[in-house]
Amino acid sequence: MKADLGSAMGIRLYQEIRKQNEQLARARSCFPQIDDYINRLESNLMLSEKENGELIKKTEDFLREKG
Repeated sequence: MKADLGSAMGIRLYQEIRKQNEQLARARSCFPQIDDYINRLESNLMLSEKENGELIKKTEDFLREKG
């Protein structure tokens, strides 16, 4: 029973992660600025405080609309 519950939780977690990754990929393709900011972070480059705020706001807005 515990193994089944763990498996079910693992599957749901995997599905939620996959969904969020897909949403983030759509945000990146719809908004070049989001993609640029994320590319910079992935390259270990820093964002300014303003850029960081813009990334958070635009990403949250997109996820709320498309969620």
